[in-house]
Amino acid sequence: MTRILSIKDTPGGRIIEGLVPAKCIVGFHKVRIKVVNSKMVESECSCGSTLCPHAVKLYLFYMTHVKRNENSVKR
Repeated sequence: MTRILSIKDTPGGRIIEGLVPAKCIVGFHKVRIKVVNSKMVESECSCGSTLCPHAVKLYLFYMTHVKRNENSVKR
């Protein structure tokens, strides 16, 4: 299960750090993404790639769970 460890608001966007499960026995990859206006503009992953499936999974998890809850609270 994907987990969000921290969400930080910065002047340049929102930085989300989390753990994304790996397909092998390794466990989790630590991923950090930067989101500006609901678009992922930057990512770092412990797998070594800059834009990898782990970053996309964290972004989708953030958009479906956290962002959706923020919108429902504002209504």
